[in-house]
Amino acid sequence: MRRAAPFRPVDRAFLVGLIALAASCAIWQALVLLTGAQRFPSFTATLAALFAQLPTLASEAAITIARAAIGLAMAAVVMIPLGVFVARTRILLRLFEPIINLLRPLPPLALVPIVMLFAGAGSAAKIWTIFYGASIPILLNTMDGVRDVDPMMSQVARTLRLTRLERLALIDLRAASPRIVSGVRLGLAASLLIAISTEMLLSADGLGSYIVRAQESFRIADGMAALLFIAFLSLAINGAAGWLDHRLLAWNYLRRASGDS
Repeated sequence: MRRAAPFRPVDRAFLVGLIALAASCAIWQALVLLTGAQRFPSFTATLAALFAQLPTLASEAAITIARAAIGLAMAAVVMIPLGVFVARTRILLRLFEPIINLLRPLPPLALVPIVMLFAGAGSAAKIWTIFYGASIPILLNTMDGVRDVDPMMSQVARTLRLTRLERLALIDLRAASPRIVSGVRLGLAASLLIAISTEMLLSADGLGSYIVRAQESFRIADGMAALLFIAFLSLAINGAAGWLDHRLLAWNYLRRASGDS
């Protein structure tokens, strides 16, 4: 008789996460019913509002995701080549490092008034703010990845008589790709957060604006439904990013697995 395969660690962790999520929803529902809170919606009321507002939330999410994607793409296109080049150029590294250390602690939302002076209050201002917020983790991870490349690779480049550009493109960029992808994933999370936050400050559309409108009209259940929708959306986007990460960097995960064994 064939024995059932045991749970893998990933499956067990996923099951524990589902149980914790279900317990949190049950506690939410029970607290509202036991306290008799009239203004705070229960979990079932929030879920009903989510299904009722799903078409509106989906259309608003499309606007938010478009802004986040454009800002993230701009940051990746600019900061990945810049990070590779700066990390391999000593003069540029000395020039850029103080600037990066100066800009890194600045919260992106603090720059919104300055961005509005040049880009107005439309989508351009939000996209440029997203660009700034996503640029820092992508740039730093790219620079760190290139600087951590095995020095033996430089000897290989000299042996093959590669030009500087060929070395950057064929050796440094590939060797640093795991760190670069990690930076892009951090930039992705920052892009979604900044997109929603900027929409709450200066927008008439998007998920952030929807939350503000629900709050101003005292539609608490709709506002909570939007937060629940954002949580599920973020979970789906992060899962898709993780799947793409493992597909693009399968060679790196196989190398790490063989090294651990």
